[in-house]
Amino acid sequence: MIEIRIICDPERTEDATEALAQGFVTGPVRRYEARDGRTRLYVTAALRTNVTELPER
Repeated sequence: MIEIRIICDPERTEDATEALAQGFVTGPVRRYEARDGRTRLYVTAALRTNVTELPER
């Protein structure tokens, strides 16, 4: 598993999480506001071919 951090404009968070879900098996997305007004997204992910399920967080 890997931990992914994305920093994006608030209006792009849905696009970013949808794109991640297409390429990875993802856990819950944690969202935090960045100091510059953007949004930080953190997600635990695994390649679809290697994992069938992620542990609960």
